[in-house]
Amino acid sequence: ILLHDVVERATDSESDSGSDGQEVLPQVVEFLDYFDAALDVVVGCARKTEMTRWRRLFDVVGNPKTLFETCLQSHRLKTAGSYLLVLHNLEQLDEKNVDA
Repeated sequence: ILLHDVVERATDSESDSGSDGQEVLPQVVEFLDYFDAALDVVVGCARKTEMTRWRRLFDVVGNPKTLFETCLQSHRLKTAGSYLLVLHNLEQLDEKNVDA
């Protein structure tokens, strides 16, 4: 919930030209990295957040393909499957932007 709220605020603050949310997001991600469930939390947040906000999230947490590969290497297949859905949706989003 914390990560989701901060992502929402960071994206909103971009449009309001404020920087509070943008400064907090990297700190929250750094905090999450101390926990084994960080990859699960990130992908769970992404799946519950509008796709238009994903770029900001993954700018801070890292490339979703790299996170997917990390999950595969550590045999976290359920989490890897969630990242695969994120990658698929990002690919569709990119295709829509190219078509426009």
